[in-house]
Amino acid sequence: MTLNEGEVRNLDLLFDEDIKQISEVDLVDDALRFQNVTTIDKKNLNVITGPTGSVEGLISTLAGVSSKMK
Repeated sequence: MTLNEGEVRNLDLLFDEDIKQISEVDLVDDALRFQNVTTIDKKNLNVITGPTGSVEGLISTLAGVSSKMK
């Protein structure tokens, strides 16, 4: 349907209810999928490190990193 400038049309739409459940979906950014380097600004290290000065806590928050807490 093409409207001319200033033309107004009303459309009454009726949708059929059709519910479908899909399985789990993983969204992956292809630009970052194969990137294996994460840059951390060293100016922020004193703010984001743990009480012992290590960065393990920060690293465990990055995507794709899992950690086991004992």
